[in-house]
Amino acid sequence: MGQEIGSGSACSRRFSAGSRGDEYLSADTHKSPAKDLHRYDWWADQWTELPALGGPWPRAGHAAVWDTNSMSMMVFAGVQNLTGEFSYSSSLHSYSPLHGTWTELPAPGPSGRVDSSAVFDANSGGLLVFGGYNASYVRDVWRYIRSPAEPPLVAKCQLGQECMLQLDLNSSVSRLSVQQTCSRTSIEEASVASTALAQSALLESLDGQQFFFPSSSSSYLAIPAGEYRLCACSLHELCNQSADFDSTLGYFIAEGPYPNEDGHCVLGGYCTVAAAGNGLSRTDRVIARKRCGDPEPSNTFGQRAISVNFNQSTGSFMLDLGHVELEGSTETIELCWCPAGKCLMDAEFRATIMNLHIVCPPGRYQLDSACQLCTEAHYCPGGQEATQLACPAASTASIGQLSDCKCFTGRFWSPEALACQACPAGSTTSEEGATALDSCFCMGGFWNTQPGSPSICEACGAGFFCTGGLHREPCAAFQTTATETASSRAQCLCAPGAFLLGGACEVCPAGRFKSGTGNLPCEECMVGTWSNDTGAVENVCAPCMVGSTTEAAGARDLDSCVRPDVGHRRTCVSGRVCEVDGLSGYGLRAGHRMVLSRSPCDGSKTALPGVSQNAFSHPSADGQRYVWGDVLQDFTPEGGTVNLCWCAGMAELSCSDINLNFWLTAGELSVVGPIQDNYFECVRGDDCDSLRSFLGHGLLASDGVAARRVQCGGKQSVALSRLLADGIGQLQDSGGDLALSFGKSTSTEDFWLTADASEGYLLCWCGKTGGQACVHPEEYAVPAGQLRIVGPRTNQEDSCSIGQRCSMHAEGVGVQPGDRIMILSDCGHGLSVAGFPGGGIAETNDTERYDFLLSPLEDGVLLAAPGIYRMCYCRGDCTSGIDFKAVVGLMTVQGPFARSHLCTIGRSCAVALPGIGLALLDLLLVSAGDSGCGSGSAFHLEAVPLQRREGSGSDLEASLGTLPSDARPGIYQLCWCARGSHCEQSGRFGAPSGLLVAACPPGSFTNEHLATCSRCTRGYFCPGGVAESAKRFPCSSGETTLAVGAVSAGECVCDRGFGDAQSQACEACSVGFYKADAGPGSCFPCQENFTTHSAGARSNSSCIPETSLQVQGLDGGFSNTTKVPTLTLNVSVLNVPDAGAPGEDEVQEFLRQVLLIALSNAARLPAGAVQVRFAHVRLNTGSGRRLSSAVFAVDLRYRTVAEAELASSDLDLAALMSDVQTSLQEDPRGDGLVLQVSELQVTSVDLECPSGHSVPPGIVPLGPAECECSPGYGFAGGECQPCLQGEYKPTVGNALCTSCPPDKTTSGKAATSELECGCQRGLAADGRACVDCQPGFFCPGGGEAVRCPEGATSGAGASGPSDCICQSGRYSSGSACEPCQPGRYKPAEGNSQSCPFQCPTSAQSKNGSASFADCFCEPEFHAVLDLAGSLARCASCATFTNLRCPGGFHEQTSMHRLPVARPGFFQTAELTAFKCSVVLDGGLSACLGSDLCQGGSGECVGKYGNRCDESATGWLCGECLPGWARTSFRAPCQECAQHVATLSLITSVFADVGSKAGRFEGVFVQE
Repeated sequence: MGQEIGSGSACSRRFSAGSRGDEYLSADTHKSPAKDLHRYDWWADQWTELPALGGPWPRAGHAAVWDTNSMSMMVFAGVQNLTGEFSYSSSLHSYSPLHGTWTELPAPGPSGRVDSSAVFDANSGGLLVFGGYNASYVRDVWRYIRSPAEPPLVAKCQLGQECMLQLDLNSSVSRLSVQQTCSRTSIEEASVASTALAQSALLESLDGQQFFFPSSSSSYLAIPAGEYRLCACSLHELCNQSADFDSTLGYFIAEGPYPNEDGHCVLGGYCTVAAAGNGLSRTDRVIARKRCGDPEPSNTFGQRAISVNFNQSTGSFMLDLGHVELEGSTETIELCWCPAGKCLMDAEFRATIMNLHIVCPPGRYQLDSACQLCTEAHYCPGGQEATQLACPAASTASIGQLSDCKCFTGRFWSPEALACQACPAGSTTSEEGATALDSCFCMGGFWNTQPGSPSICEACGAGFFCTGGLHREPCAAFQTTATETASSRAQCLCAPGAFLLGGACEVCPAGRFKSGTGNLPCEECMVGTWSNDTGAVENVCAPCMVGSTTEAAGARDLDSCVRPDVGHRRTCVSGRVCEVDGLSGYGLRAGHRMVLSRSPCDGSKTALPGVSQNAFSHPSADGQRYVWGDVLQDFTPEGGTVNLCWCAGMAELSCSDINLNFWLTAGELSVVGPIQDNYFECVRGDDCDSLRSFLGHGLLASDGVAARRVQCGGKQSVALSRLLADGIGQLQDSGGDLALSFGKSTSTEDFWLTADASEGYLLCWCGKTGGQACVHPEEYAVPAGQLRIVGPRTNQEDSCSIGQRCSMHAEGVGVQPGDRIMILSDCGHGLSVAGFPGGGIAETNDTERYDFLLSPLEDGVLLAAPGIYRMCYCRGDCTSGIDFKAVVGLMTVQGPFARSHLCTIGRSCAVALPGIGLALLDLLLVSAGDSGCGSGSAFHLEAVPLQRREGSGSDLEASLGTLPSDARPGIYQLCWCARGSHCEQSGRFGAPSGLLVAACPPGSFTNEHLATCSRCTRGYFCPGGVAESAKRFPCSSGETTLAVGAVSAGECVCDRGFGDAQSQACEACSVGFYKADAGPGSCFPCQENFTTHSAGARSNSSCIPETSLQVQGLDGGFSNTTKVPTLTLNVSVLNVPDAGAPGEDEVQEFLRQVLLIALSNAARLPAGAVQVRFAHVRLNTGSGRRLSSAVFAVDLRYRTVAEAELASSDLDLAALMSDVQTSLQEDPRGDGLVLQVSELQVTSVDLECPSGHSVPPGIVPLGPAECECSPGYGFAGGECQPCLQGEYKPTVGNALCTSCPPDKTTSGKAATSELECGCQRGLAADGRACVDCQPGFFCPGGGEAVRCPEGATSGAGASGPSDCICQSGRYSSGSACEPCQPGRYKPAEGNSQSCPFQCPTSAQSKNGSASFADCFCEPEFHAVLDLAGSLARCASCATFTNLRCPGGFHEQTSMHRLPVARPGFFQTAELTAFKCSVVLDGGLSACLGSDLCQGGSGECVGKYGNRCDESATGWLCGECLPGWARTSFRAPCQECAQHVATLSLITSVFADVGSKAGRFEGVFVQE
């Protein structure tokens, strides 16, 4: 048997090696042993025998593997027959395909065996062998470690791409050839092309380094894809024949698709084709073109992308070109290949994968590159030669060959006639291709009447179906057939009058009919018709009665005709929404409507008046309930009985016209309500009662009737009387008749008519049938007739003048002579108005003019007071005001009105005199007395005539001139006398005409202590006005006036030190700003580098250097005293109790406080700026009582001399004392006290600040309260207190002390500078900052840092020596920290007395070790590490003779030193080293051990750092370095000689390559 293995090339070929079993088992020595070697090309499906020199003895059961490193096959062990007896071989051979040679690899190892398993480990370059059989089963595992060898040269290029090889050869090598083999034999097969060297297989070079195909041929690789030999020429000739290149350099791999491939894709099908090649990759790309290298796309695929599916195991492609349109054209295209990442343009796809033929599918033939359907009687095989061929007559074939032509179905082949003949009538064949008459049988619809002759057939007959042959079966009940040749049960159809239901035929139900044969459903009776017949074979449907219809088609009886029952009786009340419910009938449903008419329903009808929507109901929601109207006003017909006419509103019966479809009657509707012709008349001022008869239908005595002006049902009512504001009357039963009453008056109730006279008010009815409340005006919606009210109309006016005769005129309705009008204040109440003649009663004779009824002594002159009165009406002999109840209108009596008039003292005064009927030149007088008119003239003025006021039209006024400025403000009486009434004397001015109010002018004020008006002082505004309101008002805070006499708050402007703000209010100037003058505008900034101490600066003198605010506490730049500008005056208070009298001190303090507050308010100064001191008492000896005068000295302090001088000129001492006098009288202790005041003087006083206070810089304090805290003092709890320790304050001001920066403090209290802040304990100075004391130091305070003793450290923030502790690796010994002894360690900081931990056995550590990681193994021991990589123990190295254990760590690392190989050994594992077999000329081993490499010097080999001799390298130091070579196997490497001839160099290269390929050396190692 043989072993199949894989080669290392990209050709995906397989090698098979072995022997024929019938030879090596034979004992016949005359038979030659079989040890042939073959190679299988799976793509070509072809075996090729490989010539090989030498080789192993024929065998079986051997193991074979492929060495991917050297690209050779290794064969191990097996059973063989050398002497006629079986024997197990343990030999190991290697076969090199490159050179075609076998090489035995002599190496002691496993015993001979058969059927062992072997694999090659490419990573280690070793052969692994397991198990097998040699008389018994073995289970050992062996590794053959092969000496590393240079892998053979492998050069690769891709088809269609430029090819250049980079080789390291001598410059004299100028040509190479690509051939199947490098040999002088078999010349015909040697070159790729022919014996003469093909240009496509020739490589040239100018320097022996870069080789390329010559430019005379295509520069792109164009040889077939595959594996070749790269051959060199060993002669000194031209080397232009293939046989000249007989030296093998290595492999040349031409990557790309295999040549000469053809594929086919069928139009209309899905196109996938397989392609293979050498070195293909899943990232390669394929496109379809007419010719590769030509960018023109194919007709079939255009620019379509081709999906490439790569099979890794076979190295082949499956190309998915997608669906090919059937309507396309046939063509032959090329699929073009390009390796991954090489082609950017279509023209670079130069390698052809295959020729792809787009052909016609079977059943079609090609005609002018298009595929046509195969025509009848022809067959079309399709494919590349897609032609159409004729079949014999009556036969056809859509695909295939001539043999596929078959007789048509229904024909059979007659050998006698050599033609296809038709089957007898009624018979056919089951398929095409029948060959005899007996193949004909009765088809469906016919049946065989002669069983022995299957082709004799008759028609099946009506009502039967025949499936063929002998079958004949009747149809089911109610079924028949449409023809006599029915072939299946499905052709049995329902007979007339029947339909298909659930697979069976049933008779048509009532309401349906069917006249034809078939499985169609029965036809329904049309909408509006019905039928109760079943199984009807024709239309027997009857129509519904006129006006009725059916709900749907297929009605089964008369009851299906939708209609109401007749004879319904229903009732509705007029004035309400009408609802008729509970109607019965047939098929009633939503959508029906009814109309109300007094005419019969089946004739011409008119709609019932008074019903909305032309008396149509709304569409019914259920067919039983019908509604007319949505609101009360929608249903207001007269009472009576009307017809209910019904309309279906279905199908064509629409309900749009009353005379179109409302033909059916549903009964009658009784409408409860009045007739609309009722008429009544009543008189204004009388009761409107017992109006009969009120007529209607179904009325109740409790029904209501309301009077309305315009329409019924509105919300506006008519107030007929005071108690009938809604105008609603009531029906009353009057002996079987109904009477209407709008109320009958009693002693407690008045129902007499107050409504205006009218020819006809509307009477509107509201019925209470059914419980309606009738409380809202809109409920009275039903017209019921008219009501006429007679008498004078309302809202009439007339007038008379005082002293003139008077009569009246009035219009009316139905007025009669003898009707009367009386002048009253309120009609129907009270007595006559005094001053009217005839007791105020007038009577008409002509129904329009009314004259007063005068007594014999009356002259008819009107003496009533001017005013407006009421005219009241009464019919009959009326004499008392109670009889005149009806209001007619207003009577105006002309004369002057009494009014108050305001005039300002010192200004012109004109009095406008209002009244009725006043005239020019009437006179007006200002009375001087308190008793009213007739007491003389005030202000020394004469009577003034009335004049027309300029520009006012008809208004009259009296001009009094200018009121004297010394006039006392107050109230005076005005008196009037009509022109021509002898008004020469003041006593004749007896008619009061109002009051004159004399007021203070704006800008002045008065009070009870001032006889006249005084000018308003600065800082106040005085609107002026009457004495009670002519007050003085202060401006808002921060405001003053620019002068005295301000009138309004608008004259208040920002005071000095205050500026305008966005909030519209005056705000104190911010720090750094000042404002020296009062008035609008912003504050001004101080000059650069200057500021103010506080807000509200009033002068630029308040601006001080900014540095003075920061250093006041250091340079002492502050003061406790200053001079303050002051106004001084003395106030004497007379009639004070004498000194020594009881309560003297209390009175003096009372007076001081009154003066302090009053003067502070009057001068607009803060209380602290006014100082009042008791000076002395002067005894008043001239009084019977012991009274004296107390003298008080007053200081008014200002911030500047200018302010003090301005105040001196502005202050009104009289007004000032008036304010003080007012304050005194508010307390009983001030009774009887009299004030005297001295002149004002401008001076200054010295001000000293209290302890801990200072004068704010740039500010003049007005009192001690304005002194602020000195530097070192902070403002807390309302007072200045020394700054606490840890705080400082450098400036004057009422501010808190500032805390020292974090981590700093002061040495005591009242610190004035930040410089007095120093670092706290545990902190060190870092510039101006304090930081935590660094580890290893302690800081006792003041910013100093002291280092801990050697070996000690401290935590951050240590403050003393006790905070220093010993570091890890040191222990405490008195006051010092000593290092840990060798072998011990201390991992943590602390002052323990010793190092508590010890290293493991055979381990050691250095002085001062701080961790277990510092422990290392002693020499001759090696470290055993745990899973975490830490030292677990130190193991002895006594058993490892090939290794040496140095112990300790690698230099400058914490890595444990591992065991190292001794010289002469090669370390392959941590605890494994093999003896080296390569020796040097001096007999020493080429392996120098691994100690040198672990020390970090020299070049190291392998994972464990083995050191080789300078000439050697590789595994077991068995390879020569570049530039070195061996002269024989296991000989030392020698440096190659220089300047050797080219031929010798090439020969040596070939020899070395041959030795590496043919002589592998190695060693077996048992695992």
